[in-house]
Amino acid sequence: MLVLPRRPSLANRTSDNSWNARKWVVALAGWVLCSALAPDGGTLAAEAPPAEPGAPELRSLFPVSVQRGRLLELEVRGKDLEKCYGVWFATGGLSGEVTRIEGMQFREKKSLRAAKVWVQGQRVSLRVQVESEAPLGKHELRLVTPAGVSNALGMVVVDEPVSLEAPGPHASPAQAQSLEVPALLNGRLSRHGEVDFYSFQASSGDRLVIQALSNTTVTKFDGVRLTLYKEGGSWFDPERPERLLFSPRSRITHLCRDSGRYLVEVSSNLGVGGPDFFYQLRVATSQQAGPGAPEVALIPPSALAEIEQPFRRKLDPSRLDWLESRTVPAGKARENGSPQAAAGAGSTGPSSGSGASPERAAPAKAAGNGLLSEAEPNDLPEQAAPILPPQLLEGAIQSPGDVDWFRFEVKSGTSLALELETPEAAPPRFNPRVAVLDGDGREVLTNYFRKIAGDGDDWVRLIQAKTLYTFDRAGLYKLQVRDITPRSGEPAFRYRLLLRPQVSHVGRIEATPEVVNLRPGQAKKVTILSDQEEGFGGDILFSAAGLPSRVQFLPGAEVEPHKEPPLPEIHKERFVPRNQTTTVLLAAAPGAPSTRMPKRVRLSARPVVEGKVGDAIAAGDLLVMVLGE
Repeated sequence: MLVLPRRPSLANRTSDNSWNARKWVVALAGWVLCSALAPDGGTLAAEAPPAEPGAPELRSLFPVSVQRGRLLELEVRGKDLEKCYGVWFATGGLSGEVTRIEGMQFREKKSLRAAKVWVQGQRVSLRVQVESEAPLGKHELRLVTPAGVSNALGMVVVDEPVSLEAPGPHASPAQAQSLEVPALLNGRLSRHGEVDFYSFQASSGDRLVIQALSNTTVTKFDGVRLTLYKEGGSWFDPERPERLLFSPRSRITHLCRDSGRYLVEVSSNLGVGGPDFFYQLRVATSQQAGPGAPEVALIPPSALAEIEQPFRRKLDPSRLDWLESRTVPAGKARENGSPQAAAGAGSTGPSSGSGASPERAAPAKAAGNGLLSEAEPNDLPEQAAPILPPQLLEGAIQSPGDVDWFRFEVKSGTSLALELETPEAAPPRFNPRVAVLDGDGREVLTNYFRKIAGDGDDWVRLIQAKTLYTFDRAGLYKLQVRDITPRSGEPAFRYRLLLRPQVSHVGRIEATPEVVNLRPGQAKKVTILSDQEEGFGGDILFSAAGLPSRVQFLPGAEVEPHKEPPLPEIHKERFVPRNQTTTVLLAAAPGAPSTRMPKRVRLSARPVVEGKVGDAIAAGDLLVMVLGE
């Protein structure tokens, strides 16, 4: 196609010095040259190579929860799914097939400062079989296309029947959809500002447990907000219900003082909504939900979830044996570690590290002192119960102002670790403050981490689930546990506290990205982050099992980016572990055979201390797919 220079308007022609006949001559000459060079007398066009198809991306999945033993229809929305042909589940007991693909559009931002644009997407209908033996809880679903395997969306497999949100309006208490408790329902916040009301009957003495889940990956959706009401009214408005409580954490519990009709309002925290904003709502009593019913997280962790997660670590008398499995114990080191992964060697989650100490070199043993439950009264220092580390304590801040005291003795140079678990209520609802006082009543240790944050002139204090300390002086010390504010306390403020010797070990291990789509002759980087806990100073070896044919797991080198000096942090070594970044490459040889479905590649890590190799530690999985030419 010939494009000629634009001729200026008559009004501007006399003042436009760029307008002259030479441009027309050059344009015509170029057209003649292109016509001469093009085959068959056609024009010669420099065609760009076809764009590489993008990796499939999933945005939402509906319904959020499915009942096992059923054949169900599911809907997935995303982009680059037009040639989707497969469904992949991380666990057994589930299978699916693609039944229909339809085009659709949605708006998204290409960058933080860019305007929203319309993007072509797809709506994929799936037929999913959930076997009767499928494990309960969270499962990951991915779709497979010729361009690779997608990101994961979570769904929940349950035993009880699942219902759907009614199609009619229920945006006010008067229009609330009626539920029979226990109830499990899947709904949608389809537009900005939408709220959904549901009503149910409860009796005096019932402890309600209400939870909402969402599995959308849309970044602006920051979770579901729940508000609980009691039907009633006032002199001003007989139909206005009484608001009892609300929670931005997608979970509330409430002890009913009166029998009657209750209402729950479902909305998003920021009031956003759209066709991808699905949710699951569960309403039950504590007896129906079961004691200590776990919370299931489907969406990527928020800043609030990152605060809660460390307090969910499981503490039991075998904790020290588990930690020892992630290092090379003194007296047990051998030249060649077992190729089998240690039992239970998963990731530990955020925790902390410290310097070396004399006590840490001794082999760790199980907490043989067992589980010690607090016995009231222990609200005063003189009522402190004696403990002997390693010791696992269990207690509760049962009412406002409740304080639990314990006492223990240490030798000079003893290095201890203090770990917390809050099985029912975690921060910001329950903020357990732990302090250690010396014989003179002075605080020598708290689980506060103080640092500069914000714009560089704000001090913040963060409650930590793990704290390390080395005692300079021998003597009798007292341990205090309470909520950060004396006005908070209830039976759900339960805690487990483990006071133990420090164990140098390999902590959390994370590999990113978790999905690697390779073409033959291509290599992609995988970054492995590993925490070195409690003074671990050895090396860590990584290996991979289950690689596709002609794909290699190779070491790589990467230049460390420049980092600005950190802002002031008080006693960081007590709370934050040192970490190490390892770069590896997954490389597919030219001509490597393609894989129609992804292969699970299992990563393992081995600690190496003073040349001795420890047992293998499970370090997570990667999904690797070799694409066709």
